[in-house]
Amino acid sequence: MKMLNTLFRYIGYATVSVSIGYVSYLGGQEYDYLFKISGNLVPILISLLVFYVTIFGSILKELICYKNRTNADTSDVLKNIKLEIIIEMILIIFSLLCFIARGACETLAPNTIKPFIATVSNSITVFSIIYFLLAIYDSILGLWDLIEANNKK
Repeated sequence: MKMLNTLFRYIGYATVSVSIGYVSYLGGQEYDYLFKISGNLVPILISLLVFYVTIFGSILKELICYKNRTNADTSDVLKNIKLEIIIEMILIIFSLLCFIARGACETLAPNTIKPFIATVSNSITVFSIIYFLLAIYDSILGLWDLIEANNKK
C-alpha cells in the first residue's frame, strides 16, 4: 500500500509539473518565468540540498537521542534519508543535462517540437523545485516529531 501511495504521489507531482510547465510556455518566451528560473535551477537545487543536509544533521542528533532513550531501530529512517539525498542529487544532474539538451534542441530542432521541448523543460523545473521543497517540509515535520518525542517524560 505504501508503494501505491508513493506512486500516486509521484503521478500527482508529474501532472502538476506538466500543467504548470505548459501554462508557463503559453505565455511566450518573454513571460516564460520557468525558463528564466531554469537558468539558475542547478544553484537553487544545490542550495536546497545543502539546507536539506543541514536539517538531516539535526534529525540525526535527535534520532540518536531517541534511539538511546527508547532503544528503537532507526536503520529504516537512515536508509530513507540516504535514498532521499541520492534522489535529490540525481534530480540535480538530470536537470543540468535537460537544460543542456534544451539549449541544443532550441537551435537544432524543428519548430514543431519546440513547444514539447519547452514544456518538458519547464515541467522538470517545477518537478524539481516541488520535490525538494516537499522533502524539506517532510524532514522538518519529522524533526519536529522527534523533538516532541524526545521531550516527553
